[in-house]
Amino acid sequence: MIGALAFPETFIGNYIKKGDSMNRLRLIAISLSLALYPQSAKPTKPVALDSAVLRLVDGTSMICIEQVFSYAQNLIILSSGAKNLQTALRLAKLYDFPLPYEFSENTSGPTRFGLLPYQGTYKTMQELTLIEKELGGMDSDLTDSFEYLKQDFELLSIEYLAELQKNKAFMTPLIKNWSIVRNRPNSILLQWSSIANNEKEALSSMLTNFSISATLVEDLLLFLSDLVQNCPKSHKAYREGLKK
Repeated sequence: MIGALAFPETFIGNYIKKGDSMNRLRLIAISLSLALYPQSAKPTKPVALDSAVLRLVDGTSMICIEQVFSYAQNLIILSSGAKNLQTALRLAKLYDFPLPYEFSENTSGPTRFGLLPYQGTYKTMQELTLIEKELGGMDSDLTDSFEYLKQDFELLSIEYLAELQKNKAFMTPLIKNWSIVRNRPNSILLQWSSIANNEKEALSSMLTNFSISATLVEDLLLFLSDLVQNCPKSHKAYREGLKK
């Protein structure tokens, strides 16, 4: 599947077991701007990506909007937390996230439920990024928490990494074009897509703190949003499928 979009393990609202067909899943309708780019104070305007290959595969089985939404939603939960305890626990269980402390109403929240262990409780990536900025860097507690973030991000993104490697010839120029039209010449996503081999190890070496990781997730969500907007046929098919 082109576009690094093959994610058989997904979670939006409810979750399916590993190996289940995505064709059996009917996802809830969600706002594109809120679901794929919640960090922005204002909805971002879509940009046109210059890709003949993308136009060719739009509307085919090689682009699956369901899977884009699912991966984006999972990243958002990792970044900003879940709205309720059950949602956080389901995602952690599905991807085998390590939860070293008891996970309850008292260990996270009160309005968002983070999944990253920190000083006996759980925080979101956004919260830990702010703590890092307040401290002026990473202390020992943040360093311990950051190891959990790298594990969780890898578990969420392992299929993405595999697809990125398989479709490198297509994805690299697409991300390069995206970085130009979005004026993100130093995007970590661009560096990631340009690695010749073993994206997993390269990504681990690039992600050294919460601030860098937050920037990567922000760029990744914006890229996925632009990808959806540049696949109108696939997006239309997804919306029509929700009505059935």
